[in-house]
Amino acid sequence: MKVFISICLFVLVISVFTGCPSTPPTFPPPEAQETTPPPEPPEVTPEPEITPEPVEVPLSYEAEGYVRQVKGTETKTLQIGEYETSETEEGWLDIACVEVKNTDTVPGTFLVIFSVAEPTFGDYLLEQELELEPGGVGVVECPADELGDWSYEIIPSTKLVEK
Repeated sequence: MKVFISICLFVLVISVFTGCPSTPPTFPPPEAQETTPPPEPPEVTPEPEITPEPVEVPLSYEAEGYVRQVKGTETKTLQIGEYETSETEEGWLDIACVEVKNTDTVPGTFLVIFSVAEPTFGDYLLEQELELEPGGVGVVECPADELGDWSYEIIPSTKLVEK
């Protein structure tokens, strides 16, 4: 019996040190294994589409103001009773000019407003319009007998652009 116990102890010690189990492990077949489905992604609600509102902006342009003089003649007729006489004078007429160039991509109207201080007629405003294609250039003029202080303002038409 001593021999039998020695053999059993020997087998037991060997199996502990070699890591061999006394019975092989059993695994369930693949179809019997429990599988968990992947988690579903969170529900995403699309954000409402925001369409930008168009905005009116003035057309772009370039402008240059200058004065030019034109030589002219003026004939005056004086009549006293049956007597009539004519006199012709030569002189210079001042003309305020504004050259406008449409630098935008669309055609438009440009309103040019002259403000003039003229010694003979006093202060007055004169408005003129220019219809210009893209890249087009136009000149508006404001004649005066004697041009004093003058200025101009340009009001361009507008276009719609998306912000």
